[in-house]
Amino acid sequence: DQYINKIFDYIEQNLDKDLSIQMMAEHLGMNPSYFSYYFKKHLGITYKKYVTIQRVTKAAHLLQNSDQTIMQIMYECGFASLSAFYQAFSSIYTIPPSQFRKLHSLPSPLSNAGFGSMKIKKA
Repeated sequence: DQYINKIFDYIEQNLDKDLSIQMMAEHLGMNPSYFSYYFKKHLGITYKKYVTIQRVTKAAHLLQNSDQTIMQIMYECGFASLSAFYQAFSSIYTIPPSQFRKLHSLPSPLSNAGFGSMKIKKA
């Protein structure tokens, strides 16, 4: 469907921006009520839930693969507050972002080579 592809593309490119139903409906030239109905009919979940899942998925990727702070990731993924971010993240992954990062981040190549616990002697 042409609208679904437009919606997916727009969401993916604008996760850090306002993605309200009103804004998306205007972007597509639809009535907001019809847009909500249309989206749920075609995808089986609400628009708001879909956007949240996309934001949390991007956040999980960044937590695993970047050294950005949790606040930076929160803003980059479009969450307005830390509490909203933690609530959304925990509702999907069942653990907070900080714990997710500890469990899923890739170890440093230096720690794998035995340098992670190495102490430097002072001369």
